[in-house]
Amino acid sequence: MKIKTVCLSAVAATVLAGAALAGALDEPAMMAPFFTDTTMKTMKPDPEMMKVWKGMSKSDQDSMMQ
Repeated sequence: MKIKTVCLSAVAATVLAGAALAGALDEPAMMAPFFTDTTMKTMKPDPEMMKVWKGMSKSDQDSMMQ
């Protein structure tokens, strides 16, 4: 009985943690400036990425870092 409770708790924690991680990184409008195309498979070079990052608002940067 204890092992079943532990396993169900682990599954519940995993589901909740996954939902918590989904946020700014799932928003295409937030991530699109970091990629070279609309498929978001190829990232821009580092200097261009830093330019985009520095151009973002502090609140957007904070939401992406969380």
